[in-house]
Amino acid sequence: MAFNITEFRNHFPTFAQPNHFDMVFVGGENSAGVGLPKAMHYNEGDEYFFNRGIKHRAFSTQLPGRTLDVVERKYSGPTRLVPTGYVYQALPISIYENHANNVKPFFDRWMETISSHDYWYTKYYDDIIVSELRLHLYPKNAKGDSAKDALPIKTYILKEVYPISVNAVQLDWNTTNAMTIINVELQYHHWERAEYTQYGDSFTPSPPEKPKQQTRTI
Repeated sequence: MAFNITEFRNHFPTFAQPNHFDMVFVGGENSAGVGLPKAMHYNEGDEYFFNRGIKHRAFSTQLPGRTLDVVERKYSGPTRLVPTGYVYQALPISIYENHANNVKPFFDRWMETISSHDYWYTKYYDDIIVSELRLHLYPKNAKGDSAKDALPIKTYILKEVYPISVNAVQLDWNTTNAMTIINVELQYHHWERAEYTQYGDSFTPSPPEKPKQQTRTI
């Protein structure tokens, strides 16, 4: 079969770009009616970051992955690896710190809620998790809803989220014109994927463009 450049282009009309995303927490309400973890003592800055701040400051992450956990079974012949379930890797997130240095303390307090310095036990699981973290993916030319907000093309929904790592932050007197970045890792129970029908099937090739007819005026 001869190579057809027109057919090739029709099957690759666009490509996904890794910079079109945002993420938001979605939590069950605690005693104060806020979606933060139930056992967490928070302030006004924490509430803002949880509800709106992370969407505009989390600039780097990964699409969540998973690995099948297996056990070996050998009766005769080669060993079989029998799947027993999924193993979910922690999600790394890089976040721009704000001028008041509130982002890192937010995650520090969350981890202190899970396991205090003064006690050798952790809080009840349901009291230290956030119900969901939603990772929205957008196409380059996103469609808008009735409120003119961009509609995601897909959403990865991470269930039962909590931090397991808040990395140390490098400070340096010789560093200028740079931003402080907070790197954290969030663990979760599992993830789900939500599909949206506004964009149709992303694997459907676009129809070939018809050549424009040129008119001449005499």
